[in-house]
Amino acid sequence: MYDDSWYSYLPDNNKKEDSNFSSNEKLPGRKQSLLKQPDDIAGDADSTSSSSSSSVTGLEPAGFNDPLPVASLVKRPKSYGDFYQVIKSSFQDEVGSKINKNCDEIPSTTEPTVNLIEEFEDELLKYNLEEYKLYLDNLELFERHIDRIIIDTESALSHFETLSKSFQSINSETTAFQVQCEKLLTEEKKLVDLTDEVGTALQYYAYLESRTRRL
Repeated sequence: MYDDSWYSYLPDNNKKEDSNFSSNEKLPGRKQSLLKQPDDIAGDADSTSSSSSSSVTGLEPAGFNDPLPVASLVKRPKSYGDFYQVIKSSFQDEVGSKINKNCDEIPSTTEPTVNLIEEFEDELLKYNLEEYKLYLDNLELFERHIDRIIIDTESALSHFETLSKSFQSINSETTAFQVQCEKLLTEEKKLVDLTDEVGTALQYYAYLESRTRRL
């Protein structure tokens, strides 16, 4: 009913099962260590780490789509915690290398910033110079006005000095005229006194004059 090859294949499987069973019977009463993983489990862990790293890297921003760096040998994890730490460290190293690479590719903005600062300082200095020039012009204008006021004041002082001299000369002339007037007044008084004396003396002669006319 079946081929001869199929019948010949069945005993081989039975032999393998018997050999595996005999190998397991050699270690009675001893459990297999959880830290010691078989090759199939290690292979599954490696495939899981690669798949998880690929899934993690798939969530990275679009700016990190650069070619991956050369992979380094990672220590085989002995437990789930070690496996998590290995995945975390590899992801951090990969992301850090990409960030450093992108930072190196970013152009330096120091020179444009320095140029902007220098331009701002020049504009500020120019504005301050214009403001100081305006103040200087106003000060010069005020100085010219003050100079004119000083000149006018000096001319007024000179006029006052001439007027003072004129008043002094008038005062001296007035004093001389006053002295002459006082002299005239004294002479007038003397003449008045003299006329009074003459009048008193003529009273006697007036009586004699009437008598002489009758004669």
